[in-house]
Amino acid sequence: LSPTDKKYKILKNGLYPKSYNRKTKHPDRIYFFYDMNDYKYLLKSLKLNDKINNLYRNYSLYKVKLTQENIIHSDPNFSKGFYTYDNISPMDIELIEDEL
Repeated sequence: LSPTDKKYKILKNGLYPKSYNRKTKHPDRIYFFYDMNDYKYLLKSLKLNDKINNLYRNYSLYKVKLTQENIIHSDPNFSKGFYTYDNISPMDIELIEDEL
C-alpha cells in the first residue's frame, strides 16, 4: 500500500527502504501484510491521518513476490505484517488496485 502518486516510480524502480511521513520513527524498511485483505485497516488509518493533516490522496495496492534473498522480520507493532530492509525489484511487483 503506497500513495498513488508514487505508482509510476514504484513500477519503474521497484521498492527500496526510505523514511518519510511515518506514524512512528524507526530504521528504513518496507512493510508487507501476510493477507492482502488486511490492507483495509492500514488504509483507514492512513486516510484518517491524511484528513487530520489536510491531505487528500489516494493509495495503490501492490502484490510483491519475495525471493529467498529477501530477509523478512516480524513486526512487533502489527501482528498481521512483516518487513524487510531489502530492495524489491520492479519485476517482482504487481499493481493490484489503484486509487483507493
